[in-house]
Amino acid sequence: MGILFLFLLVLLIGIVLILCMAIDIRGTFSIEKSDMRGKLEVRVLGGLFSHTFLLPSSWRWPKRKKKSSHKHAWKRYCALFYRVIRALDVFTFKVQIRIGTDDAAQTALLCGGITAFLQSVFCGVLPKGKSGDGWQGIAVPAFDKPCLDIKIACIIRIRLVHIIGAAICWQVQSLKERT
Repeated sequence: MGILFLFLLVLLIGIVLILCMAIDIRGTFSIEKSDMRGKLEVRVLGGLFSHTFLLPSSWRWPKRKKKSSHKHAWKRYCALFYRVIRALDVFTFKVQIRIGTDDAAQTALLCGGITAFLQSVFCGVLPKGKSGDGWQGIAVPAFDKPCLDIKIACIIRIRLVHIIGAAICWQVQSLKERT
């Protein structure tokens, strides 16, 4: 009886430690002309275990079929998005867009508008307490040639217990809406 109790206690402590451990995610993604590059590094237990995922150079966006939009499902997915965002610890999230058109005046206006849009998204869409100095979005003008280059870099920490809690709350909410 004592060995069974000790085994269950060790198992319970192991489960709690696994749920409370932090997972650090560092990622970069860039689009330049038609070339896409991406790298995602996942680190667990302070870097004791890490794995890097690279986006293959031959990767292309999959073609999707148009689906009918369900307003009810959209609200549920937005609620899940907000719950997951609240569970994340974002150290840095940088979006840099390099844009150029044939006209310098259009390029300048477009860069100002995109920068204002990105900052308003980071301040207005994110939950309170999550929009800080780590979220940066900027559009850089390229007056010499027409181009569109996008670079995204981020460092995010996730705790499994928060993601599991968000998923459970989301499922409970969807079950309430169905009944």
